[in-house]
Amino acid sequence: MLWLIFALLAASMTALSQILDKISVSKWFKTPWVFFSWWGIYSLFGAFVFLPFIPQLNFNIYAAFVGLLQVCSGYIYLRAIQLEDISRISPIAYTSPLIVLLLSTAFLGEVLTISNYAGILILVAGAMLMATHSLSKLRLSKGSQLMFLVAALLGIQGIFWKQAALTGSVPEVLFWFFLTYGVGNLLVTRQNAIAFVNRFGKLPSTAKILLLAYVPVSISAFVFNTQAISMQYISLISAVGASVPLFVFIFVALATLIVPKLLKEKLTPRIIITKLIGAALIVIGVYLVS
Repeated sequence: MLWLIFALLAASMTALSQILDKISVSKWFKTPWVFFSWWGIYSLFGAFVFLPFIPQLNFNIYAAFVGLLQVCSGYIYLRAIQLEDISRISPIAYTSPLIVLLLSTAFLGEVLTISNYAGILILVAGAMLMATHSLSKLRLSKGSQLMFLVAALLGIQGIFWKQAALTGSVPEVLFWFFLTYGVGNLLVTRQNAIAFVNRFGKLPSTAKILLLAYVPVSISAFVFNTQAISMQYISLISAVGASVPLFVFIFVALATLIVPKLLKEKLTPRIIITKLIGAALIVIGVYLVS
């Protein structure tokens, strides 16, 4: 059951980092591409954080592939949300656990129980409900096609992540992941990285604090996730990762109560009911996969 604790901690930290993403982009950056370069900058820092914990550094090709796939999926994700309203297409990304399930069965030989399979399907359905105001808004557009590609890349990434965890220690996997992701990200966003550095010095202190807080939050999400992957089937870890929208909902609700002006969420009675149904499905799904 320890794997479930790590997987839920990873989901909660991922949710918190997504909220910090939204605040930063909406308040202080004109384009998400400039903020995307920040991921590359802090990833290089993150890589060398793990060096002291690696007695003998060996190249982990699987972790390197995970980093490169993360660059590709992040780039395509941003392209997709430029073409289409994020609320219409973001739920598609939560189909990735289904792709992980298929690939892990085919290539890793993972076999689950009937309740596990049911739990994965329920988790995906709950995540999709919570990630959108209405599933009827989904359209087969260029943006949605790109988001399906993101889901596929995340599914492939999960398989490589499991192989990385099987062939190396957690610190070693994280070192190669952050190093390849950081280098790949900055190669793609080099002009935006320069713009970010120039912009950072002009930001208010609140923005700088949030950006710096983002680093340990995001890194801890990957640490918890990698630890969970090293302990359990990737298909189950990926499924629990679909609980991110539930944690986003909880954190946003708490933030709205504490700092009302920080986040503005459109919550009609219909949206609230939809999200509560999605939350209930996620809780049921987590119970079934555990």
